[in-house]
Amino acid sequence: MRSTAGSSWAVRVDQWPQRLDIALWLREFGRIAVPPGDTVPGPLDVPVPLWRNATGQSAGLTAGWLGWWNALLSSQDRPTPGAAAAGQLAFDPPGFAGLDEWPELQDLVLAGWREANDWHQWRKETGLAAGHRHSMVVTRAIGELENRLGRRARPFTIALTVLPVRETTVRQVAPDHFLVPERVYLGPDFPELMQSLAAPLA
Repeated sequence: MRSTAGSSWAVRVDQWPQRLDIALWLREFGRIAVPPGDTVPGPLDVPVPLWRNATGQSAGLTAGWLGWWNALLSSQDRPTPGAAAAGQLAFDPPGFAGLDEWPELQDLVLAGWREANDWHQWRKETGLAAGHRHSMVVTRAIGELENRLGRRARPFTIALTVLPVRETTVRQVAPDHFLVPERVYLGPDFPELMQSLAAPLA
């Protein structure tokens, strides 16, 4: 999105991030013991069945899932042509070759990714049918910020990745990239949050 006059700005919203959705679903599926952290959100806001081999306490599963998650986040923050695109595809079916160094996690992912992807597709289709797109909310929020500043916003770009988790914590992945819980993105306080994220850049 861009302002219609003066300096330009852009807010990119990935509202249904397939790879991240699947990783979060599979964390629940395997009951992998990964506590929330700087860039690791809390549990999903939907019930997930239990993998028959789930232990939840495996150090290999925890390390593997964290490595996978960080690789997925890193791929969102860099251009996708060439080598970066190949790196993303390594974490895709059918083989999930990027998980070769974590065979225990790879087994879990291969067992559950289809069900995880079905859930992701349902989530996206349900959100689209409900009209859960906030482009005008973002535009109005930045317009109100510009009114407070008394000038056009300086050029900036912000990326928001929306995740269906139970928490309300917004997590910063990079200076211009934030993980936003879906309940926050769709909630009444989102315009104020949008302005607080944009103000230092605008």
